[in-house]
Amino acid sequence: MRDPLGNVWWLQARLEEVDLEEMGKRAAQKRYLDAMRYAQQSLDHEMRSRGREYDRPSCSALMGLSIQHCS
Repeated sequence: MRDPLGNVWWLQARLEEVDLEEMGKRAAQKRYLDAMRYAQQSLDHEMRSRGREYDRPSCSALMGLSIQHCS
């Protein structure tokens, strides 16, 4: 979402508490991978449009997992 001053905000809400095992299972499911990929790509696009390079955290780091299923 972009506010009237041009700032971009990525909003999230915790819908449920899941344990690490369930997070791992979901991280392998297409709909969750697609959602994470969209979040990463939209951030990449915004940062590049501003002429900035940055070190994008891995999917597993963003999801708090010790495994990496998306990139």
